[in-house]
Amino acid sequence: MEIDENPSIPTFFAGKTVFVTGGTGFLGKVLIEKLLRSCYDLKKIYVLVREKKGKSCEKRLEEFFGSALYDRLKLERGEALKKLCMVSGDCELENLGLRKEDCTLLVNEVEVIFHVAATVRFDEKLQKATYINVRATQDLLALSRQMQKLKSFVHVSTAFSFCPQPVIDERFYKVPLCASDLLTIVDNATEEHLDKITSIICKPWPNTYSFTKAIAEDVVRREAKDLPIAIVRPSVVIASIKEPVRGWIDNIYGPTGIFLGMSVGMVRTCVVQENYFADQVPVDYVVNNLIAAAWSLGKSLRLSQRYASEFPSVHMKWHIFFKHVSDMYTFSILHFFLHLVPAYIGDLILSIFGNKPILVKMYNKFEKNVALVSYFTLRQWIFKNNNNKRLFGMLSEQDKKNFSFNVKEIDWNSYAGSYVKGARTFLLKDALDTLPQARKKALRLKIIHYFVVAIFLYLLIRLFLNVFNVL
Repeated sequence: MEIDENPSIPTFFAGKTVFVTGGTGFLGKVLIEKLLRSCYDLKKIYVLVREKKGKSCEKRLEEFFGSALYDRLKLERGEALKKLCMVSGDCELENLGLRKEDCTLLVNEVEVIFHVAATVRFDEKLQKATYINVRATQDLLALSRQMQKLKSFVHVSTAFSFCPQPVIDERFYKVPLCASDLLTIVDNATEEHLDKITSIICKPWPNTYSFTKAIAEDVVRREAKDLPIAIVRPSVVIASIKEPVRGWIDNIYGPTGIFLGMSVGMVRTCVVQENYFADQVPVDYVVNNLIAAAWSLGKSLRLSQRYASEFPSVHMKWHIFFKHVSDMYTFSILHFFLHLVPAYIGDLILSIFGNKPILVKMYNKFEKNVALVSYFTLRQWIFKNNNNKRLFGMLSEQDKKNFSFNVKEIDWNSYAGSYVKGARTFLLKDALDTLPQARKKALRLKIIHYFVVAIFLYLLIRLFLNVFNVL
């Protein structure tokens, strides 16, 4: 029998059983949708799912496919939905929280692994970040060594795992602490003591997320030498550009949260270097990169503001205006005048009418988040990607069309419009047919905004003149 030495991606996945961690997260959902729709001859996908709020895996599976993300899959490959099976577990627990019988099932059947699960919170407690990002990787590698059929193991890291380096190449870097030592520390130290020493342990990394992802890569370096494994390091993952629908997103992490706040007139300033490249990539391009990696083993802000004004939301609270700054000192001043002063006034009005004041608390949380991400928004890196370009070159012309991850093809101007409309539709739940109503509201808020600004300036000038006894 003749063996195809360079099968297409769908051919490679045909008849194979896949295991996905992090399948209920943003990236994991899109990965599963793409696999079921474009590699529909695969045998089965097992997804690690944490039982949540008294809901069984079966109930969560039912809710899983309720998302608009899967509408195209249901229409084109409805029968593929039966190939998804949920396995109860938890990456925060030892051995992924898997039952013995489920471990046996996975060992006997799985041929391809996508380890997507991670805690991506920058301010996550060190113990939790270590358990999810480091120990879970270690335990999954140990489990995968027992899989006789294993063809591919794709570990999802981050482009910022070694962010202390200004130039990041496609190679392993040294870490100051091995996984076993880090686990010993978090297992034995009290939470209070860990909080005090976290910044010391993580230094020079700016947060527990990037630090533990770096340690996880070191785990792969040390413990996966005998495995068919690849590490994929995506940058900031944002809304889809093509598949399964343009602009799909279901979270407010990264730039999306700032954009949404700006689009309803609530966020008016932020810290960012305008002239730096935005290190972000559409989720469907990341997914295609992951799938291609498994196959190979087997064998910006101005545009957002422009489009936010072009596609306003009926949920707008104030006129859209936004000023980015490049240092925390200037941001603190603008944050006080543009956010906190209106927030205190707003909370006073809420209290007068018997409502709970929430605005000051919301803006204090926003200020904390801006400080957390400022390390990344005020810096620029050079990411080497020769291996990634080589991988794309290995694909057939058909696979390049169906599983594209060549970011040079992206029209960022057009994509920004899709991003804004997608966030408006999928996050704000604001259908595009409300645009006429939203534009009228935007005009009213604009008039009110400039009226309030004019009154404020008038009062300020009067105060200034009175102080100097001009009147």
